[in-house]
Amino acid sequence: MTLLELIVAIAIFSLVAAAAYGALSQGLVVQERLAQQRHFWQRFDTVFNLIHTDLEQAVALAPRHAAGHSFDGRHYGASSAYGHLLEFTRAVNTTYQGGAASPFQRVAYQLDDGRLYRRVQARLDQPYGIEGTPSLLLEGISDMRLRYLAGTGMWGPRWPQPPQAEALPRVVELTLELEARGAFRWLFHVGPAR
Repeated sequence: MTLLELIVAIAIFSLVAAAAYGALSQGLVVQERLAQQRHFWQRFDTVFNLIHTDLEQAVALAPRHAAGHSFDGRHYGASSAYGHLLEFTRAVNTTYQGGAASPFQRVAYQLDDGRLYRRVQARLDQPYGIEGTPSLLLEGISDMRLRYLAGTGMWGPRWPQPPQAEALPRVVELTLELEARGAFRWLFHVGPAR
């Protein structure tokens, strides 16, 4: 084998190795991107199911110390200055194995600086001013809007709707707009079937 043949063989091997490395590198980038997408959609599905379960278990019961209603809802708000977008009482399953437990919780959803938080009070009649720790559900939210359907068939931007005939809306419409992912719209049935 001459020196020229050896140089040609090394050059061909180098080209094949560079092409294989490029393909492998591109495959790893695509795999990482797909893993990030899968993680996002799994989290998105978890948040959807959590909101669905909370609203499905909503009950017409307000805390004793609250001047508000059993179900309070606003149309939108992008800052903690607006307070909670949605706050209501939900029933929970209790086993009483860990001692006395309340069969009701106060749940609130809040949008602050593009982040959706869920706050839960373990007891319905928790002392005033004591709030549960917020849990971050989603980030990258550019807009969030809510509408409420009354038993009369009328949609409204707030709950309760005047005149307040019902403690709970029939349906909550949630429109969520995510940065670089578009808008998503859901309808959630509220409370027990009526």
